[in-house]
This record gives sequence, structure tokens and C-alpha cells, in this order.
Amino acid sequence: MMSMIAIMTIASCSKSARTYTQMLNDEKKAISRIIAREGFEVLKSFPADGIFGENQFFELSNGVYINIVDSGNGNRAIPGSTVVLARLEAEYWDVLADTSYVYNGFSSNFYPLRFTYGSNLLSPVPQIFGDLYSDGVVTGLAYVGDSSLIRAIIPFKVGSSYQKTNGDPVYISRLRYIFEQ
Repeated sequence: MMSMIAIMTIASCSKSARTYTQMLNDEKKAISRIIAREGFEVLKSFPADGIFGENQFFELSNGVYINIVDSGNGNRAIPGSTVVLARLEAEYWDVLADTSYVYNGFSSNFYPLRFTYGSNLLSPVPQIFGDLYSDGVVTGLAYVGDSSLIRAIIPFKVGSSYQKTNGDPVYISRLRYIFEQ
């Protein structure tokens, strides 16, 4: 009986113990499902004028897919200096469970992520949003400015520590950047 429990425990652990290559393959499939489900078109090059169609995305060199909805007012963030308030609505894709969870940072119950561009978070945030803050979330600031709005798909390799641990992508349906004055 004891050996049967040990075998079942080992078998169940091996299902969740994925290699990095397996995590990348699973993530690729999940991102493909997001793109297909939402009807996104992935462009081969970044639009020369910076204007995206409603469902057009471009994959950046770090693997983040970006769609610029509104590029903002023209003021650009300065690394190490600009304090950014970011609100986001995101769908966290749990690859192993084949399900997703929606988080709405535009809700009045949550305050924005506050960070200095090029640095870490400045203020504590609800754990759920701290788990979503990442280099991938900050990536859009290289392409837009103050009061901008983007959409993005964040792969785990540039995602939060939670994403990296689990190998899960995040689809951000709204990400608003506001610069603190």
C-alpha cells in the first residue's frame, strides 16, 4: 500500500514538473490560442507610423506582443526619473489547468501600480497586481508616452516572478500609463 502511494505521488509530481522547453512549448500553444480566440493579426513589421489597427499586434524582440491603442500626449518616460502609475486589466493564463483568470485593475477597489520607469515598484500593491508587474508590463513605455493605452501579451520569460515560476503568459486587454506630475 505504501509503495502505491509513493508511485502515485511521483506520477502526480512528474506531471507538474515541466522542463523549460516544455514550458516554452506550452506557452507558445497558449499564446496561439489567445491570438486565435481574439482574432488578432500578428504583423511582420512594426507600423512605420506607429498606428495599429484594432486587432493588429507586433511581436517585439523580447517576445512581448503589443498593440498601441493610444500613444498618449507625446511626453516620453525618462528611465530612472519618470514615476508611472499603471492600471491594467489582465487575463492570466494557467497553462496546466487550461483556464484563465481575469484581474481588473481599473476597479475602484485597487490602486494603480506605481513605479519609476527603469526601476522597481515604489508602493505596495495588492498581491494579485504585484504578481502581474514585470519587465513585460514596462516594455510598452519604450513606444508610448504619458496617458497612453496599450494591449499586450506578456510571455513568462519577461513576466512576473509568478509567471516565470509557472510558465504562464498574461494577456493584458488594457494597460494605461499615466505619469505622475
